[in-house]
Amino acid sequence: MIKGSVVRKKILDKNEINIISKYILDNENKIKKLGEDTYQGTSDNSLTGRYKLYNLFNSDIGPILRKKILPFLEENNIKKPAWIKCWANTFRKGEGIDKHKHGDFDYICGNVFISGNTLTGTNYYLNNNKLNMPNKPGEVHLFDSNTVHGVDKNMYDDIRISIAFDVIMKETKNFFKWE
Repeated sequence: MIKGSVVRKKILDKNEINIISKYILDNENKIKKLGEDTYQGTSDNSLTGRYKLYNLFNSDIGPILRKKILPFLEENNIKKPAWIKCWANTFRKGEGIDKHKHGDFDYICGNVFISGNTLTGTNYYLNNNKLNMPNKPGEVHLFDSNTVHGVDKNMYDDIRISIAFDVIMKETKNFFKWE
């Protein structure tokens, strides 16, 4: 059902998008102070590079994310218990994320476009083809961990904000347990 494809659905309304966007921008520097940027596929000092250091499911916006993402997972036959890690990405003009995949074993991944210029889109490499999906604020994309994906450099003045998450079916440290 998800393997080799991308499932999409709008899950956030305008008010939720505004709350999440404000939270991420207001806390970006605080999150960056948690530790080193350990990801090579983005610009230096990226928020993405701190994905191992925090989990948005356990933050002040966690209740919104859980209320919207968990039912979407259930709609797509993702079974509990599961462990979820959720982080934010901010890409300013000239920044993006190289094509990558999240893992070498099977689990579910997702991203939610929050705000920024929608024309950049998200690139998915499916069946050896590059597919650029335009972004829609509040829309989630669900895919398997072996799906190669990335975001071209942001060519616009608006900060591109998104949330990414992994859903793993085994107990994992620093992940939110969905029961």
